[in-house]
Amino acid sequence: LWRWLARLWGGWRGRIEEAARRARAFVAARAPVTRADGLPPWRFLSLRRLSPRERVRYFYLSTVRRATERGVPRRPAETPSEYEEDLATHWPDLASELHLLTDAFIDARYSARRFSGEDAARVQRVWRRVRRALRRRGGGE
Repeated sequence: LWRWLARLWGGWRGRIEEAARRARAFVAARAPVTRADGLPPWRFLSLRRLSPRERVRYFYLSTVRRATERGVPRRPAETPSEYEEDLATHWPDLASELHLLTDAFIDARYSARRFSGEDAARVQRVWRRVRRALRRRGGGE
């Protein structure tokens, strides 16, 4: 009886281990591909599907990402206003645009004010100027 129970237990245990191995392989095969730096790739994002508040936040955060790629990362404990100063040091001719973008982000992130489509469109125009400048002039030339 004991040998039979041991074989039965061993058979179930083997099946469970095999199912777990297959599940891990299945999940690993469908996991998002990471970049060389270990971060997940940016996925396609439809700005039309975002609310005006979310769009404003996206514009600021994409600027942070682009500036980080250009060698000006935002430190973990750094406030948006402090980071704005860092960016303005590297790109002084963008100081007014960076100020508008940062203020809009702070408002979108921390206030209860309603954002209209025109608010988001105004910030998007500023963001496009900043984005063009960052593309043109890498690390704060």
